[in-house]
Amino acid sequence: MEQNEEKLSISIFCLRALAGYVNATAILELGRVVSAHTGNSTKFALALVEGDMQNLLSIIMATACFLVGTIVSGFFYPSNELKSHRNYGNVIMLIGLGYLLFGWLGSDTLYFLMYLSFALGLQNGMHVYYKGLIVRTTILSGTITDIGVEMGKKLRGLPVEEWKLKFFTCNFLFFVIGAIIAAFLARYTNFNLMLVAGLLAVCIGSYFTYTQKEIMETEEGLL
Repeated sequence: MEQNEEKLSISIFCLRALAGYVNATAILELGRVVSAHTGNSTKFALALVEGDMQNLLSIIMATACFLVGTIVSGFFYPSNELKSHRNYGNVIMLIGLGYLLFGWLGSDTLYFLMYLSFALGLQNGMHVYYKGLIVRTTILSGTITDIGVEMGKKLRGLPVEEWKLKFFTCNFLFFVIGAIIAAFLARYTNFNLMLVAGLLAVCIGSYFTYTQKEIMETEEGLL
């Protein structure tokens, strides 16, 4: 059982890194955040007051496509159980194929922004259930809050589940690592960032599918 949990945690950390990489790529190539939309909502208000219609349109489309991604996720994956997410890895691989397509066609269009937002909305909505926690893999605000709450409990001398603090911290770090990789490739290489994202997504999706299969076989063997 512990081995299964370790493999699942690795899958989650990889998804976090992928989200960090894709979000950094969107910032580098489009000047937009696509993994979460608190900042975009504020930018929407500013653009509305300033009458910046072009900026307003891109913000609306990015936020709307993220929402559509979460709606699709909620429609097809309404349960928290891992069994209902059997093809999660396959979906991540399909998302990766879309990244590869935009890496080949070009990544400086509104359609590219819309796809990135949709893809990360879909990924975030397809949460992973880990040791009683519902883990969403593209947004960090909740993760940083969880880290702070656990640290506050520890400073107060209250009992803390150490694995939670370590898990939340690793989630944060892997997102940052993904962003660092994107920034490094953009600055020091000529690699196509979206082709790399596509390859990463296909590999991560494959590993997640393999991990799920092993976990399911283990659970069925215990019944």
